[in-house]
Amino acid sequence: MTKLEATVALTKLIAPKNREPIKIRESLLAYSKKDWQQIIDIANSDLLAPLLYKSLIQKNLFELLEDEELKGYLKEFYHLNETRNIAILKQLKEICSILESIDVKPTLLKGSAALSEEHYESLGERAMLDIDFYVGDAKIHECIKLLKKHGYKEINPNYLLDFNWHHYRRMYKDGVATSIEMHRLLLKEKSFKYFPKTTDDELYQQSSKINNAYVLKPTYELYYSFLHTEISHLYHTHKHLSLRHMQHFNVIWQKYKGNIDLKYLNSTIQNSDISHIWNDYLTVQNYFYDLDTPTKQSEYLHAIHKKINSKNRKLLQISALLKMIKNALGYTNLRKHYNFKSKFLMPFIVLFHLFKLFYSYSINQKKRKKLVQTINGFIK
Repeated sequence: MTKLEATVALTKLIAPKNREPIKIRESLLAYSKKDWQQIIDIANSDLLAPLLYKSLIQKNLFELLEDEELKGYLKEFYHLNETRNIAILKQLKEICSILESIDVKPTLLKGSAALSEEHYESLGERAMLDIDFYVGDAKIHECIKLLKKHGYKEINPNYLLDFNWHHYRRMYKDGVATSIEMHRLLLKEKSFKYFPKTTDDELYQQSSKINNAYVLKPTYELYYSFLHTEISHLYHTHKHLSLRHMQHFNVIWQKYKGNIDLKYLNSTIQNSDISHIWNDYLTVQNYFYDLDTPTKQSEYLHAIHKKINSKNRKLLQISALLKMIKNALGYTNLRKHYNFKSKFLMPFIVLFHLFKLFYSYSINQKKRKKLVQTINGFIK
């Protein structure tokens, strides 16, 4: 089984909708222990092992696994994640209650919304790294000050925020389940410009489980999920396949299909310069997750296949690093950092920025480690 075949096997097993359950069952019976190990390795790398366990249970496939060790591992991982998510939900409710004292009603994002709105059938399916929520520019400093009074502190207080930061430094306190990321902007500037400019009443709705909290309405949550990964984090640029984020998109799509205004989204996107990225994204969703929506012909899927099965990791690392450097030294990015007026200053700004980056990474081991992790994330 190739890595691509293992990736496809995993996505078919965890997809919210499977068009050919009999075929999937037949394939599963043919998997060897080595095949299963590869599937689980991919699931682990994208925090999907708890979801894989529950999907196998829901589709009456779990007992077809003959390896008791693998079955025990998946079951234990799921229950550990379920216990953690119960604690995260408790922490989330506590944060929203604290912020209510200063008349701030946060908007829950990504995994936070998935837990509070029960996007998944059971609480242990969605693995989370941290809690994301949006409070807005006007109130964020007051929110930071209040949460610090309640014991939260920056994990890395020396982390430098650029002038247009969209979320504050990651914060944590003793005794809670996970760290938090508090947003002053919904998205980074480069992707927020594509987000529909609409009223709060159209954009948000009351959380179904948490009193003092909003969530994005399904149409906008779906679009937010796409913009967050493909534009903000450059996943499309780097041909990075994030199965967990794509699964999140697909879950929203399937659960709220009747409430999603796809015609509005398509119209909004077709009038922008990211329509090809949207088409590529849906093409990949169709292939891996049976999304089953019309798309135009795209070469992007072939590039994803090639990257997944590529064995030359070192060349891919170099390629990813060069793309990151090119983006960092682009005119738009440098202008944001230094606000210079004339393009004639570009050569000097580039040299200065290169020196600054070299010096920064040479003295900071954590930044070097994070850079390597980022590069490896783009090529896995």
